Amino acid sequence: MSISICLGPQIELHSGIHSSLEIFPPPGIEYTHAPHSHRFIPYDVDPSQFSPHIHPSLIETVRFADGTVHYAGIHTSRIPVDNGIPWVTDADCLLATLKVGTHYAFGGHYDRETYPAEIIQRRAKLMIRPFLNDFCKGILFHTDYALRLFLAYLHDLEAITAAEEDALRQKLAVVRPTIPAIQPRTDHGSPVRILYTGRTTTEKGSHLIQKIFSELHCQYGRKIHLTAVSPQEAVADRLPYVNYSPILQHWEYLELVAETDIFISPTLYESYGMAMVEAACLGCAVVCSSGSEVDHIGELFQDGKSAFFVENSLSEDEKVSQYTIALSRLIDSPELLDRFKWQNYRNTSTGFLSISARDRLLVKFYQEFINVTAKDQRFSAIENVTDIGNIRSFYLKELLQLAPVTNQNMARSMLV
Repeated sequence: MSISICLGPQIELHSGIHSSLEIFPPPGIEYTHAPHSHRFIPYDVDPSQFSPHIHPSLIETVRFADGTVHYAGIHTSRIPVDNGIPWVTDADCLLATLKVGTHYAFGGHYDRETYPAEIIQRRAKLMIRPFLNDFCKGILFHTDYALRLFLAYLHDLEAITAAEEDALRQKLAVVRPTIPAIQPRTDHGSPVRILYTGRTTTEKGSHLIQKIFSELHCQYGRKIHLTAVSPQEAVADRLPYVNYSPILQHWEYLELVAETDIFISPTLYESYGMAMVEAACLGCAVVCSSGSEVDHIGELFQDGKSAFFVENSLSEDEKVSQYTIALSRLIDSPELLDRFKWQNYRNTSTGFLSISARDRLLVKFYQEFINVTAKDQRFSAIENVTDIGNIRSFYLKELLQLAPVTNQNMARSMLV
């Protein structure tokens, strides 16, 4: 039996992580989209002037249009749903959603002046409530590290009772985004193909990659083939021996990765690392950063077995040197390169990064959707609460339960 799942909201979907769901859905699952509106209670601003691009909010939810598309449930990214039907959410890190949410996704800042600590805490206490609702069937983290951070923050926040925490823990799982694996290339007569991809400049390490590629070219010349996929504005000085590509369609990009031997990611920050996982699935060895801001990387790769790690705490010159050394080891030793490739193939074809492992967990949660038909009466009871003062009062009186925002002058709807 096929189950139709509504995937959204659009602004939160990741080009790699959620594209992998739509391109490679679990057996019996069909993803669809529906119009939806984001609903907010603003903080310290006239509701008629509120914009999530500019102003922080105390709480936000997303509501998908009913009746336009048939679906058994909703798979949302980060933002809780207030439709009164079953849903799951996935998150690389749920803390930003609890603290700031869409305001941050749109590039807004939350320093002490614009978003005081007490407001962040108050928002987090409000935002955790919809995840406790019976219609929230699962909170799916991408890494164990993100799940642990969430539980630690929740404990420090003291926002829920011990019984509620126990109930919440039953909904938690780690579902690692991935794609189907293919056997690695082992044509040693060709130049070793090395790929870097990054949408931003500093965060993804493009300031390092120019120096690393320059060092490699001096050592190996035509024995290697260097490619960088990034926006044109991200690369100021183009090296003549590097093949630069603009951001590609996802299918085109995956085809490029499948022709690659080594994927390098000198990123300074990574919440998951879908590009690295895709590279591992498509037959590459990986050379990547480790340490602070990529604390979870040891969950995805094994240093010295499927990848080489370079510590982020090193100076820039030290990092360039260590990346160059790691890449040189793989270039100089076809046997070592093949060993890394095949280890990644084992992990992604039948191991913890396999698509079958992903699908088993997703289908388990989706099966809960077909067991739920009745609408949650708590949502219906709040439908007529439109005044912002009354809503805030209702939150406090009803143990901070989620109140959908129905006053469109107060919560600017964004139809996608």
